[in-house]
Amino acid sequence: MTTVLPRRNSGAAVFCPPTFTPSGYKNRHVPKSPAHSKGATSGGWIMSPSFFHDDDNRFRNADERDACAQAEAMLEQARAMMREAENALETWKTGKEMNRLRCERRGIAPTDAEIRWSASTPAKNAITNNNFYVSLASMYFEAAAANYSRALYLRSRGTARI
Repeated sequence: MTTVLPRRNSGAAVFCPPTFTPSGYKNRHVPKSPAHSKGATSGGWIMSPSFFHDDDNRFRNADERDACAQAEAMLEQARAMMREAENALETWKTGKEMNRLRCERRGIAPTDAEIRWSASTPAKNAITNNNFYVSLASMYFEAAAANYSRALYLRSRGTARI
Protein backbone atom coordinates (compact mmCIF):
# COMPACT_ATOMS: atom_id res chain seq x y z
CA MET A 1 0.00 0.00 0.00
CA THR A 2 1.29 3.45 -0.83
CA THR A 3 1.38 6.34 1.59
CA VAL A 4 0.92 10.01 0.75
CA LEU A 5 1.61 12.29 3.70
CA PRO A 6 1.83 16.08 3.81
CA ARG A 7 5.14 17.53 4.96
CA ARG A 8 5.24 20.07 7.77
CA ASN A 9 4.94 23.72 6.73
CA SER A 10 4.13 22.70 3.19
CA GLY A 11 0.98 22.14 1.19
CA ALA A 12 2.77 19.57 -0.95
CA ALA A 13 2.18 15.85 -0.69
CA VAL A 14 5.03 13.39 -0.65
CA PHE A 15 4.74 9.96 -2.26
CA CYS A 16 6.46 7.34 -0.09
CA PRO A 17 6.28 3.83 -1.55
CA PRO A 18 6.68 1.03 0.96
CA THR A 19 10.09 -0.55 1.18
CA PHE A 20 10.97 -4.09 2.11
CA THR A 21 13.38 -5.18 4.81
CA PRO A 22 15.94 -7.92 4.08
CA SER A 23 13.62 -10.44 5.75
CA GLY A 24 10.85 -9.57 3.27
CA TYR A 25 8.54 -7.62 5.61
CA LYS A 26 7.23 -4.21 4.66
CA ASN A 27 8.93 -1.26 6.32
CA ARG A 28 6.11 1.16 7.07
CA HIS A 29 8.38 3.86 8.49
CA VAL A 30 7.65 7.19 6.83
CA PRO A 31 10.63 9.58 6.76
CA LYS A 32 10.15 12.52 9.14
CA SER A 33 12.32 14.88 7.12
CA PRO A 34 14.33 14.92 3.88
CA ALA A 35 17.49 14.27 5.90
CA HIS A 36 16.04 10.94 7.08
CA SER A 37 14.83 9.96 3.64
CA LYS A 38 16.87 7.51 1.60
CA GLY A 39 15.80 9.34 -1.56
CA ALA A 40 17.56 12.38 -2.92
CA THR A 41 16.16 15.85 -2.36
CA SER A 42 15.78 18.64 -4.84
CA GLY A 43 14.33 22.04 -4.09
CA GLY A 44 12.60 20.91 -0.90
CA TRP A 45 10.80 17.96 -2.51
CA ILE A 46 11.49 14.40 -1.44
CA MET A 47 12.49 12.40 -4.48
CA SER A 48 11.56 8.79 -3.84
CA PRO A 49 14.04 6.08 -4.78
CA SER A 50 13.25 3.77 -7.67
CA PHE A 51 9.95 2.00 -7.09
CA PHE A 52 11.19 -1.50 -7.90
CA HIS A 53 14.58 -3.10 -7.46
CA ASP A 54 16.89 -2.89 -10.47
CA ASP A 55 17.24 -6.54 -11.36
CA ASP A 56 16.30 -8.70 -14.30
CA ASN A 57 13.09 -9.90 -12.63
CA ARG A 58 11.82 -6.39 -12.09
CA PHE A 59 8.36 -6.95 -13.50
CA ARG A 60 6.08 -9.96 -13.49
CA ASN A 61 4.06 -9.02 -16.57
CA ALA A 62 3.72 -6.42 -19.31
CA ASP A 63 0.81 -4.61 -17.62
CA GLU A 64 2.87 -4.06 -14.50
CA ARG A 65 5.80 -2.80 -16.60
CA ASP A 66 3.51 -0.37 -18.43
CA ALA A 67 1.94 0.93 -15.22
CA CYS A 68 5.35 1.51 -13.66
CA ALA A 69 6.69 3.18 -16.81
CA GLN A 70 3.68 5.50 -16.92
CA ALA A 71 4.13 6.33 -13.24
CA GLU A 72 7.80 7.17 -13.72
CA ALA A 73 6.98 9.33 -16.76
CA MET A 74 4.31 11.17 -14.74
CA LEU A 75 6.79 11.66 -11.90
CA GLU A 76 9.31 13.22 -14.28
CA GLN A 77 6.61 15.53 -15.65
CA ALA A 78 5.64 16.53 -12.11
CA ARG A 79 9.25 17.34 -11.28
CA ALA A 80 9.56 19.43 -14.44
CA MET A 81 6.39 21.34 -13.54
CA MET A 82 7.71 21.98 -10.02
CA ARG A 83 10.94 23.36 -11.50
CA GLU A 84 8.84 25.73 -13.64
CA ALA A 85 6.83 26.77 -10.58
CA GLU A 86 10.03 27.42 -8.64
CA ASN A 87 11.35 29.52 -11.54
CA ALA A 88 8.13 31.56 -11.59
CA LEU A 89 8.35 32.11 -7.84
CA GLU A 90 11.99 33.16 -8.15
CA THR A 91 11.00 35.61 -10.91
CA TRP A 92 8.36 37.08 -8.61
CA LYS A 93 10.80 37.41 -5.68
CA THR A 94 13.52 38.97 -7.85
CA GLY A 95 11.08 41.43 -9.42
CA LYS A 96 9.71 42.41 -6.04
CA GLU A 97 13.21 43.09 -4.67
CA MET A 98 14.24 45.06 -7.77
CA ASN A 99 11.05 47.12 -7.53
CA ARG A 100 11.66 47.75 -3.81
CA LEU A 101 15.19 49.00 -4.52
CA ARG A 102 14.02 51.18 -7.41
CA CYS A 103 11.28 52.72 -5.27
CA GLU A 104 13.72 53.18 -2.38
CA ARG A 105 16.02 55.22 -4.66
CA ARG A 106 13.06 57.37 -5.66
CA GLY A 107 12.02 57.91 -2.03
CA ILE A 108 8.82 55.85 -2.24
CA ALA A 109 7.70 54.07 0.96
CA PRO A 110 8.14 50.26 1.13
CA THR A 111 4.39 49.70 1.44
CA ASP A 112 3.72 51.77 -1.67
CA ALA A 113 6.47 49.87 -3.48
CA GLU A 114 4.82 46.60 -2.59
CA ILE A 115 1.44 47.84 -3.78
CA ARG A 116 2.98 48.99 -7.06
CA TRP A 117 4.71 45.63 -7.55
CA SER A 118 1.60 43.57 -6.81
CA ALA A 119 -0.37 45.63 -9.33
CA SER A 120 2.22 45.23 -12.09
CA THR A 121 1.83 42.86 -15.01
CA PRO A 122 5.11 40.95 -14.39
CA ALA A 123 4.02 40.23 -10.80
CA LYS A 124 0.61 39.00 -11.89
CA ASN A 125 2.15 36.83 -14.62
CA ALA A 126 4.67 35.30 -12.20
CA ILE A 127 1.98 34.45 -9.63
CA THR A 128 -0.31 33.06 -12.32
CA ASN A 129 2.50 30.90 -13.73
CA ASN A 130 3.42 29.67 -10.26
CA ASN A 131 -0.18 28.68 -9.46
CA PHE A 132 -0.60 27.02 -12.86
CA TYR A 133 2.58 24.94 -12.63
CA VAL A 134 1.95 23.92 -9.02
CA SER A 135 -1.52 22.67 -9.96
CA LEU A 136 -0.07 20.78 -12.94
CA ALA A 137 2.61 19.23 -10.72
CA SER A 138 -0.05 18.18 -8.23
CA MET A 139 -2.06 16.55 -11.01
CA TYR A 140 1.00 14.67 -12.30
CA PHE A 141 2.01 13.55 -8.78
CA GLU A 142 -1.51 12.22 -8.19
CA ALA A 143 -1.47 10.42 -11.55
CA ALA A 144 1.93 8.91 -10.71
CA ALA A 145 0.61 7.71 -7.34
CA ALA A 146 -2.38 6.12 -9.08
CA ASN A 147 -0.12 4.35 -11.57
CA TYR A 148 2.20 3.15 -8.79
CA SER A 149 -0.87 1.79 -6.98
CA ARG A 150 -1.94 0.05 -10.15
CA ALA A 151 1.54 -1.47 -10.55
CA LEU A 152 1.43 -2.69 -6.95
CA TYR A 153 -2.01 -4.17 -7.51
CA LEU A 154 -0.86 -5.93 -10.67
CA ARG A 155 2.23 -7.19 -8.84
CA SER A 156 0.24 -8.56 -5.90
CA ARG A 157 -2.58 -9.96 -8.03
CA GLY A 158 -0.49 -12.91 -9.13
CA THR A 159 0.64 -13.76 -5.58
CA ALA A 160 -2.71 -13.38 -3.82
CA ARG A 161 -4.05 -16.45 -2.05
CA ILE A 162 -7.73 -17.20 -2.36
